[in-house]
Amino acid sequence: MTDTVLKRQEDSFVVHAAAEPPIGQTDHDVAASTVRAISWRFMPLLTGCFIAAYIDRVNVSFAALTANRDLGLSASQFGWGAGLFFVGYFLAETPSNFIMTKIGARRWFSRIMVSMGVVAGATAFVTSPYEFYGARFLLGCCEAGLLPGVILFLRGWVPKALRAQFMGTFLLAIPLSSVIGAPISGALLELDGLFGLKDWQIMFVLEALPCVILGGLVLLFLTETPDEASWLSLEQKAWLRGRFLEEKKEAEGSLHREANRSWMILLDARVLAFGFAFFGALCGSYGITLWLPQIVKAFGVTSAMNGFVTAIPFVFGSFATIIIARRSDRTRERVWHVAGPALVAAAGLALASIVASPFLMMTAVSLAAIGLFGLRGTFFALVSERFSEDNAPLGIAAIGAYSSLAGLIGPWVVGLLKDATGSFVPGMMFLAVMSLASAATLLLNRRLGVSSIPVRIAEPAG
Repeated sequence: MTDTVLKRQEDSFVVHAAAEPPIGQTDHDVAASTVRAISWRFMPLLTGCFIAAYIDRVNVSFAALTANRDLGLSASQFGWGAGLFFVGYFLAETPSNFIMTKIGARRWFSRIMVSMGVVAGATAFVTSPYEFYGARFLLGCCEAGLLPGVILFLRGWVPKALRAQFMGTFLLAIPLSSVIGAPISGALLELDGLFGLKDWQIMFVLEALPCVILGGLVLLFLTETPDEASWLSLEQKAWLRGRFLEEKKEAEGSLHREANRSWMILLDARVLAFGFAFFGALCGSYGITLWLPQIVKAFGVTSAMNGFVTAIPFVFGSFATIIIARRSDRTRERVWHVAGPALVAAAGLALASIVASPFLMMTAVSLAAIGLFGLRGTFFALVSERFSEDNAPLGIAAIGAYSSLAGLIGPWVVGLLKDATGSFVPGMMFLAVMSLASAATLLLNRRLGVSSIPVRIAEPAG
């Protein structure tokens, strides 16, 4: 959020700063009810948006089972085309976050969702590799800003000590998109010829619709600031403002205090270190997500069964996303809750490159998914705590933009190695090395992160 928005919140809350809880209602009761209200108001909608957006981002991995043949794509061409999404994402990410701070999250998130749905649906009608490349690039431009935008949005609603849990809940959308989307995509590939369309065309069209619908719901239900929240009581608003004022006072004179450097933040040491650390983790994540259906296809399963088998690692990743984020908030530790899962991911990817049986392969990939998806909520909670209000919009967006290039490099390198060797083994080893580099970067730059959260607040029961 910008200082203007925060000042508007501050002015509003100051009016009610003396508000006392009703008789019989403790500060813990107000805290619990406030957190519950924010969670139920935003998290189902925002998580649903990211699930729909992520399905449209990665369903190309299932389309490749038949579309590669129809469009004349080699393994490396598919990897490159799938990765071009992230070139558009990289170029548009920081400007997107900047625009959001000017026009508001509600309208900007709605624009992102609707435009994504339109472009994702239109991808069904590409007829050549170059049209496929263009569609993927444009899709990346459309989605850019959603992830860092939501992180910035939650930064203005959620106190620091609970932030990893909220981030983890939102980022649960990433593995859930495959848990939900993989079986659906596999089933839709069985509908070849419906409405005169090929199987992958049907998949692209039908899976694009939720984005458009959710874009409309965002306009109806998203509230920009606590000041505008008619669904919060005066006591809840006062409690929330009190927490933010405590955090602001604590940050004054600490390592969190920094000058407003505007666009120079793009070259900040924290941005570069965090960007590379997440780049390494995302190489493994996108490498698995975009290539796993083709790895599973080699097991000799049908398209429908492929979807269910592919979903298995993401089920484990979903649980890890919530468990690790909650543990990070409970222990008030950040760095090891990111570096540790990255090391687990490296071990899983390395193991996947040396085992032969389908069972052991999926076990190893599931271990990698636990690490790769489990670290995300804590990572973005860590990042959200490292910048001033002025520099947060550009700093968080820049980290997302730099790391997003992993979506191009990871799948492309795996495709190149597959074309060169005829095997996924070298590609899996490459992904393992990148995950290891992610952990090493964080541990070698510990001072750029925080290992504890200084502010403890009353947590809601349950």
